[in-house]
Amino acid sequence: MGLTGQKVVHGVVTHFKRISGSRDQATYQIIIEPFLSLLRKQFRTHRFFVNKSVPEVVTEVLQEHGLKGWEYEFTLKADYPKREQINQYKENDLAFIERLLAEVGIFYFFTLQPDTQTEVVHFADKQSAWTFGKSLPLSSPSGMSDNAADSGVGC
Repeated sequence: MGLTGQKVVHGVVTHFKRISGSRDQATYQIIIEPFLSLLRKQFRTHRFFVNKSVPEVVTEVLQEHGLKGWEYEFTLKADYPKREQINQYKENDLAFIERLLAEVGIFYFFTLQPDTQTEVVHFADKQSAWTFGKSLPLSSPSGMSDNAADSGVGC
């Protein structure tokens, strides 16, 4: 069972490093993460949100980073009341929204829109929102594989 066609991988390159090499071969390490990882770069000393729910605060933070409404989706079963005040203190924007989401039991995952080839982040509070996708092959980094791939994806 060999690989055929192109493999599309979405995300942003957050790390690229040459691991080893010789005259005719090189090994590189590349880390591709979802675009949400860029929120780590925005560090806040302190700010607060007044009379907003957790989903409203998360939406505001995402929009501050330029995400459009079609790039994220909330599929929430529970109601999330407005809070008198929500504070962000000495944490980056990703850590902040992850903390808020964890407090109320909301998780997130990513999908790829097949028609537009764009990444969408989904926020949900019930497992029924998650649909299982395709599995990726794991190839030996030695290159000793019969799947016709030049390189492998390792985790």
